[in-house]
Amino acid sequence: EFPVPYEMLETVGEDALMQMLGEFLSTTDAAEHGLSAGVLEHQRASFIDNQILGSLDMRRWADVDVPVLLFRSEGMHEGAIELEPRYGEIDPDGGWGVIVKDLEIVQLPGDHLAVPDEPVIGIVGKHMKEWIEEKIRGNNGR
Repeated sequence: EFPVPYEMLETVGEDALMQMLGEFLSTTDAAEHGLSAGVLEHQRASFIDNQILGSLDMRRWADVDVPVLLFRSEGMHEGAIELEPRYGEIDPDGGWGVIVKDLEIVQLPGDHLAVPDEPVIGIVGKHMKEWIEEKIRGNNGR
């Protein structure tokens, strides 16, 4: 737990603050602070992905015809909905069903933060490998 450095954020900006945090984490064992490297990278990437997704008009992608493999955890991690209220209600297909015709959903155990760690990441890897092999086999006959 630490207070948000609002003055520093206003002075140097979000990018500089994220760089400082990255440098701190690269020179310390994040596990000492109760954080795994996988979770930290996932949170960083998720933040960036959500900024991009929030600005997209998904209807523009409706004509894209590609298979999609979607991994879903049992739920969000503690505090996630308080941080991002729009995650309070999520469609079972994550909203992808309206634009994806070939959608396969894999239900994962645990909360959202369990995904980048074992044993859940092993489940993800297994499904991805099998799914890719199946898609390759299916395209060989075409």
